[in-house]
Amino acid sequence: MTLVEALALSLEADFKVHLPVLLPHILGIFESDTSDQRRAAFKVLDVLCIVGSGLEEYMFLVLRPLMRLIEHTLVDVSIRKYAVHALAHIIQHVNLAHHASRIIHPLVRCLAVADLRPHVMDALVALVMQMRTEFMIFVPIVQTAYVKHKLAHPAYERCLAKMLRNEPMPEFVVPLPSGAVPATTAATAMALDPIKKLPVNQQQLKKVWEASQQSTKDDWLEWMWRLSIELLKESPSPALRACASLASVQTPLARSLFNASFVSCWSELHDQYQDGLVQALETALTSPNIPPELLQALLNLAEFMEHDDKPLPIDLRTLGKYATKCQAYSKALDSSGRFGLSHKTLTNLLKFEPDESNLLNGPPPVVDAYLKHMWETGRGLDALKLLSAFTGRLAELVASNPAALAAIAAPLVPVAPSAAGGPGAGSGLLAVLGSIGAGSGAAAATSAVAAADVIQPSNSSWYMGPDPVSQARLLARCYFWLAEWQTQQLDHWPDDPTVRHEILQAYRLATHYDKAWYRAWHAWALANLQVVNHHERALAAAPPDEYAALVSHHVVPALQGFVHSISLSRGGDSLQDTLRLLTLWFKHGHLNEVHDSISKGFSHVTIDTWLQVIPQLIAWVHTPSPNVRRLIHQLLCDVGKEHPQALIYSLMVASKSSNKPQKTRAALSILDKMRMPRADLVDQGLLVSKELIRVAILWHEMWHEGLEEASRFYFGEGNADAMIAVLEPLHQMMHKGPETLREISFHQAFGRDLAEAHEWVQKFLVTREKDDINQAWKLYSQVFKKIAKQLTQLPTLKLLNISPALLAAKDLQLAESRKILLNIEHRLMVQMVPDYENLTLIQKMEVFECALENTTGQDLAKVLWLKSKNSEAWLDRRTNYARSLATMSMVGYILGLGDRHPSNLMLDRYTGKVVHIDFGDCFEVAMLREKFPEKIPFRLTRMLVNAMEVSGIEGSFRITCEHVMRVLRENKDSVMAVLEAFVYDPLINWRLMTNVPSPRADKKRKEAELEAGAGGRRGQAAPTAALQPPPAGDEDDDDLVDLDDDDDDTQYKPEALNARAVQVVHRVSNKLTGRDFKPNQVLDVPQQVDKLIQQATSLENLCLCYIGWCAFW
Repeated sequence: MTLVEALALSLEADFKVHLPVLLPHILGIFESDTSDQRRAAFKVLDVLCIVGSGLEEYMFLVLRPLMRLIEHTLVDVSIRKYAVHALAHIIQHVNLAHHASRIIHPLVRCLAVADLRPHVMDALVALVMQMRTEFMIFVPIVQTAYVKHKLAHPAYERCLAKMLRNEPMPEFVVPLPSGAVPATTAATAMALDPIKKLPVNQQQLKKVWEASQQSTKDDWLEWMWRLSIELLKESPSPALRACASLASVQTPLARSLFNASFVSCWSELHDQYQDGLVQALETALTSPNIPPELLQALLNLAEFMEHDDKPLPIDLRTLGKYATKCQAYSKALDSSGRFGLSHKTLTNLLKFEPDESNLLNGPPPVVDAYLKHMWETGRGLDALKLLSAFTGRLAELVASNPAALAAIAAPLVPVAPSAAGGPGAGSGLLAVLGSIGAGSGAAAATSAVAAADVIQPSNSSWYMGPDPVSQARLLARCYFWLAEWQTQQLDHWPDDPTVRHEILQAYRLATHYDKAWYRAWHAWALANLQVVNHHERALAAAPPDEYAALVSHHVVPALQGFVHSISLSRGGDSLQDTLRLLTLWFKHGHLNEVHDSISKGFSHVTIDTWLQVIPQLIAWVHTPSPNVRRLIHQLLCDVGKEHPQALIYSLMVASKSSNKPQKTRAALSILDKMRMPRADLVDQGLLVSKELIRVAILWHEMWHEGLEEASRFYFGEGNADAMIAVLEPLHQMMHKGPETLREISFHQAFGRDLAEAHEWVQKFLVTREKDDINQAWKLYSQVFKKIAKQLTQLPTLKLLNISPALLAAKDLQLAESRKILLNIEHRLMVQMVPDYENLTLIQKMEVFECALENTTGQDLAKVLWLKSKNSEAWLDRRTNYARSLATMSMVGYILGLGDRHPSNLMLDRYTGKVVHIDFGDCFEVAMLREKFPEKIPFRLTRMLVNAMEVSGIEGSFRITCEHVMRVLRENKDSVMAVLEAFVYDPLINWRLMTNVPSPRADKKRKEAELEAGAGGRRGQAAPTAALQPPPAGDEDDDDLVDLDDDDDDTQYKPEALNARAVQVVHRVSNKLTGRDFKPNQVLDVPQQVDKLIQQATSLENLCLCYIGWCAFW
């Protein structure tokens, strides 16, 4: 049970999969333990507490013996007390509402035992907090026993009162049980001592590993088995040595523990014994009669030792050679690719010197690695010649020996019918067989069957006459393809009323004859939408009757078409149509005709459809149009009833929109409606949201950023009112008082100075005397300097000090510090030049290159290797990594995604795929900001490149980039439809304007770039000189750079927002057509990808990035 407990602690959630096998045995031990001290029962209870939430599916099995033990009057009170405590802890992690009666009745009876009462009441409190109003039916019986025994339990009384008033429950945590065994026995004390290593008989091991007399396959298998057993017997680890007797009769166990036992003994061997063991292993590897499975085991041992940072002193060429011998090509590539490919190693793997005549004879993975090695070592022309010869010889082989191709195609013939489909798929089957050829009898026979399959339905239709359903479907497709043909032939068809009417009529008839055809409804909606977009600008200033006609003839049909296409979409893939529907609704929803159409359409669309557009709905929740606002509220309430978890946090964010009171009120109104059925969920969401904000930005950081921004307004623009507007919310926060220990510390350190500075500001508002504001800035400057100094020395934050409420909600454990120098490159740069940001471009490049030359940048590559259990898993993860990185690089470039610092890139620990987070800086906002504008299209730094295959960018990465870009360009209409909806979304378009610099600021920024080679970025590091009070009489300082206009987004005019949005859409369109570098020059996909990679890897661009972007990684 101690071992099971240790495994449960180590595996955590992964232990759950083993419960079906282990739980019956665990419960069997629990019920069979009849000893006085019940040590086994204590251990079982510990295991159950550790497993926690994993027991939810098995509680019907666990509760019966557990409750029987709790009620057993002949059992010692200490074990019963411990069992009740364990039950209370389990209740906090497992939903036991369905088992309430099986728990509450025995617990009430246990209240008669005085020693059990405190723990029983704790368990009842945990049940009250879990069941809430469902506990009401048990209140009478519990209250009867509570009064009968004259109990007093404040926590129970408080929770009961809160439940009766339907208020949020107070915090109550039952800790893990401790002190299982009342008295520490000698065995327990021994278990608590550190495990001591056992001595290793090195001479005995030497006798066993002697391999000079082994010759046949059976000899080597016997040698391997004896070595495995002897390593277990002599292992210094007591746990491994204990397995020796079982492994001697269970060969699979000895094979599984071979690597672990070898490593445990290896570190204890003297140098001469280690040399002897290595010689024995080399003898085994070079033996011509060694079985492949034994060779594979020794290669796995070498990998295992490498993972353990104790590599075997065996030549990598030997390992690679014999990895190829047993066809373990991934190990061969691993043994060469990670440690630096050499010509001799690869020729040993190929078994010959490669040239144009014999390249076809080598294993494909090794040939591929050799060609990449040639390219990487500067022999790119030779590599291309070999590759050209390889493909040329392959073409000659096929031309001179058609039977070779037939041999490849022959196996496809029997499979072709099933691949092409069932009955009715004869035409497709004929095409498949035509590509294979009719040179064999099997192909001819299959072709005959396919032809009969094509002819038979025609004969049936001729005999029975036309089917009305089939004829209607045929008519629908005829009208559909007629409309498609007309739209393809006429690019400007929306301008011609006659052609426009014919096309829309054809699409409408297609929907009429086949009402369940998604493609017809989708095309009809898109055609009407195209007409609306084409005429919308022209009708902006047109008379109302023309606009009403446009709405009636095209907007409403487009909405109806999208509603039907969404309801008919397969697999829930309806995001594009849903976004187009929202765009039309929000733009024209104020009209009653559109409002009625949308209201009717909601009944055709499932609630789950709206889950993917919740951010867009909440962004318009405060729209001025009553019709749109009312329907959005209704829709969000319906979503909240079905999927409250999907809505709760988005509403929390909206409810904190301080600059949009209408949006705040609307979000709070929906939350109030959600609170009625799900009060607990709303309360928990509010708590987590509030406390996470408190943890994310401390008072120190808020005042640091606020004072920095206020100083820019006052000293940069001379705008005192804007400065006061920035600082006033911070002063109001101080007046409310601190709530945590960290806030109390801040208030004690800076509260008096900030209060005095606020008094000077209030006096300035009355007198408008500049001396008053200067007095305030003297105090603000002192506070800013102290805060800036504290921020650089800020120690590890304790959750208890910054958010005790969040700590009580969930016990978070901080990771143990390993003291890894994560910023060594930055340290080297600072050592060379402390003031890096003020260097010129050439100087920055020199410092940046020096930092790169003095570090390896192999961190990510090593992580991929060390986190893989073997070479096969490593190769698979490395491939997934390169492909996913390439995919997201191209998609992120089209999206204009910036701020790709290392914290925004996640690596899947199992698959190796790269996952991006934080899509806030999209549509090239990061490239247009005034401070530290990004010059790179996507992140492709050296650490990312080093983790790829041996040829780096030239390989899977470039090929995948080209494939992804080609797919995006071929489907540019669909991509543009999605992105246009986001560009005009209020959640996004305010970001498009916040970083647009004013003309004067833009001029200053360009001057600064010419002088220093870089701009600036809003960050925590700001020049403190700007916070110094100005000399008396100075009204302005021309040397200060102007600031961005950071006013509320409500002050941006719609014309400016629309102009910026049009600019963004045009930029995305250029990217999808290859005109992103020169509008008048169209690049093909390889050229476009090549230019993007050059920009992303340019040191000139990387050295200009903000230091927190970590370009040196």
